[in-house]
Amino acid sequence: MSNIFNDLNPENMNKSKSLLSKVLGFIKNINKEEKESDILIDISKYHELSYTEAKKENIPIENLFLEYIKLNSQSETFEIASFPGIVMELNKAVSDPNSTFTVFSDIIKKDPSLTLKILKLANSPLYKKNNDVVNLQDAIGLIGLKATKNLILSAVLKASVFNTAYSKKIAANLWKDAILTAIIAENFAKLQQLNESFLYTLALLHNIGGTVALNQADKFQKEKKIVLSENELVIRIVKKFQPPMTKTILKKWGFKDLYIEAVLSQDKEKDEKDNVLFKILYFSQTVSKSLLSGELKKMDKMGLSIFYEELLKKAKLKIFPRTARIIMNESLQEFQQVSKLIS
Repeated sequence: MSNIFNDLNPENMNKSKSLLSKVLGFIKNINKEEKESDILIDISKYHELSYTEAKKENIPIENLFLEYIKLNSQSETFEIASFPGIVMELNKAVSDPNSTFTVFSDIIKKDPSLTLKILKLANSPLYKKNNDVVNLQDAIGLIGLKATKNLILSAVLKASVFNTAYSKKIAANLWKDAILTAIIAENFAKLQQLNESFLYTLALLHNIGGTVALNQADKFQKEKKIVLSENELVIRIVKKFQPPMTKTILKKWGFKDLYIEAVLSQDKEKDEKDNVLFKILYFSQTVSKSLLSGELKKMDKMGLSIFYEELLKKAKLKIFPRTARIIMNESLQEFQQVSKLIS
């Protein structure tokens, strides 16, 4: 009976008064016509009505969002962006040994904004020699085919998949992490004599599901009338649902299981037997997070040296810490330049 008294509040006072009167009357033997079984039924009904919303509130947001996504994904309005056509064209061009700068420039010229970005990059301190570069083919020749493709991949994906009108701050953080991780991975791949362009692509896409989760969370909050702070949104929705959504997108885009597994295992400490692809992605993602959070800025030279030494051990990458720091300095310089061009 104590639950009835505990449930007394302004919202359900009217319902509880009637029931309370019956219960007290029954206890004092005033309402002799009331049966115990009827009282119990009334109490049951009372709880069923008054606890409905409370039960809903006690369900974790993550579970509610999961159910929302499951239902929403079956709707015709639920769409995942297609892999950008221009990037597919450039991938074919990169793979073709007979491709020329002309082939690349013809593809890029279809989008004037991309042409402008390539020319800006060629004239940036990162690449510029003596004279200004005004010709697209000359710009591609100076930057290189792979770097050109990477810049276009970054710009196109930011405009299409990483673009969201909701919580631009979170979306911007996801994008910065993606681009920095990609640049670090590419530079370490170069050191290991791997396909740096492919590593760049995989690393760039490692958190692509976060933006999709963010967009869906916006709709979810509006429909369910649930308000989450940015911190809650990141921790309870974006971080939790980023891996499965990234997996869904990469599968749709035709990536092999090995590459998807490499992307999804980026937060786990590596083993010696792991593919070098896994190791580089783990290292790149961990450093990116530490840099963007400001954690590394607080460290002196000794602290940085220890940080890289320990991280290289965890990643099982046989690289000298000093070499890693040199690569990271180059990566940061490139990140700052590319970020300006794509913003």
